[in-house]
Amino acid sequence: MTSRLSVHCLTCGYGGEAVVTNVSFDLAAGEALVLLGHNGVGKSTLLKTIAAELTPVSGTVALAGESYPQAGRVHEIGFAPQSIALLPRLTVEQNLRTFGAVLNLTGDALRAQIEHTLKTVALLERRGQRVETLSGGLQRRVNIAASLMGMPKVLLLDEPQVGVDQEGRETLVETLRALQAYGTTLILVTHDLDFARSLATRVGVLAAGGMAVEGAPSEIIERTFADKQLVSIRFEDSPDSGASETSSAEAAQSVLAQFKRAPDGAYEAVTQLPSGALDALLEELASHGLVVAEVRVVKPGLAQLLDLHAEQRT
Repeated sequence: MTSRLSVHCLTCGYGGEAVVTNVSFDLAAGEALVLLGHNGVGKSTLLKTIAAELTPVSGTVALAGESYPQAGRVHEIGFAPQSIALLPRLTVEQNLRTFGAVLNLTGDALRAQIEHTLKTVALLERRGQRVETLSGGLQRRVNIAASLMGMPKVLLLDEPQVGVDQEGRETLVETLRALQAYGTTLILVTHDLDFARSLATRVGVLAAGGMAVEGAPSEIIERTFADKQLVSIRFEDSPDSGASETSSAEAAQSVLAQFKRAPDGAYEAVTQLPSGALDALLEELASHGLVVAEVRVVKPGLAQLLDLHAEQRT
């Protein structure tokens, strides 16, 4: 693989104090690395360091084999931060003109770049509107458009789907896939696993100071979980409700000791399932008067991968 972007032993933080340590990865043209991790693990700090907004504590960032940043090449990595970095009283086109001027684009080159960028993010019809009059989702797209001025080879996006409705999300995914097809390398931070699945060719999980795992999603999941399955059990009535809620809840907790309560109320566990183990478990639940409404057995996914490494690093 010919590397478009190489991050080697990168440690980054603030005031010389490390937040993320010893991160290394290589990305080719058109790849999309999605960075996952719970709040506070340093995802945004890592993006800002790659974008040269923060100075590394140690380690290197290289673009096509050459150290980054260098004079005359700062436009080759674009960065769309989570906060909207726009001038609200200016129009969409005026904002892009301002960002283009920062990159020393002028005249026909600037006009051509604005037209290309507006078309790329499907904002041609909004070019004359002031940013402050746009919805949050449209402002997010203008934010991305600003980061595309200069036609960067690598685009960094911090939670680009936040505040975007379903139609806008579909447009955003189409836009980012088109950029990938064009050869733009993407690095995205997101908490939205559906959004991550729609774009990721690679996934990196950050946990408590480092990159816990990085690679192709299917390969990581297969390597991590091997022959384990995600077992999900949902009861007819919640063990926490009804007249006998205390005894039912205690029974469920006792029988399902290795299971965790999911946000939707189901009990979930990633585990091996020897022959007959599930039937025996269901029989034991029934013996306590617990009525099972649904049982699902599927392969673990990104959510379980994220939770596993969060637990291991705490």
